[in-house]
Amino acid sequence: MDQYQLILALLQGLFEWWPISSSGVVLLTSIYFGFPVNVGYSISLALHLPSGLAILILYWGRFRDVVSNMARFKLGGFEKGYLSGLTASLIIGYLLYILFVNISIIYGLTALLIVSIGLFITSIALLTSSRRVRGKASRDISFYDWFITGILQGLAVLPGFSRSGLTMGYLSLRKYDPSLVVRTSLLLGAPALILAGSYNLLRIINVIDPLTLAIAYIIVFITSILSAKLLIELAKRIKIYYFTLLLALLILLNIILELIIS
Repeated sequence: MDQYQLILALLQGLFEWWPISSSGVVLLTSIYFGFPVNVGYSISLALHLPSGLAILILYWGRFRDVVSNMARFKLGGFEKGYLSGLTASLIIGYLLYILFVNISIIYGLTALLIVSIGLFITSIALLTSSRRVRGKASRDISFYDWFITGILQGLAVLPGFSRSGLTMGYLSLRKYDPSLVVRTSLLLGAPALILAGSYNLLRIINVIDPLTLAIAYIIVFITSILSAKLLIELAKRIKIYYFTLLLALLILLNIILELIIS
């Protein structure tokens, strides 16, 4: 049994939902453990599958309603926005996945740095005004913001781009309530993670011992659920300017970690 692969699984489960690039951390750690870049990249994406399944189970009722409404062609504002975001995410993600070999990780770190700076500014502005976000916080995510969030999620196929950092960072900058921000990021992320994980599982199935892979998936699944629940509870209890400040600090931590590991 390869203990290194189990360590990678633990990192994936812990970091997937937080604004730290789990793909980047897992890829760079796998390279440190001696895996070739292409194998490490496939492993990092294959480990997304149990993370996506974890959220599918946590939000099963919501996903069931969406599928049911789509099957009956009852597309309300949520369904239309969700589909636009998911479609944009899959298209952008697939194209960038194909082009990854020619893409440098520095672009991802630069983008995250910009998001982090924006969140710091937002935190200061909200703290200065001493107000919680109202109005938008009580409404669903707009169609436009669903679409932009989907595009940002698609970028996260590149190591160094934090899916949670970009999606939650953008929605926080748009001044949505933290609990709505987290829920939207999780709901949008689950199908994309399941598809990306399934596709890359086929690429590594002959490289990793089946028993090790099964144990790794169990580790990712359990830690993903615990990590997601912790983030959800935090979002319910924290004021929005503290939430945006926390995101900014975690995104900076992501940048520092990847620079150190690389």
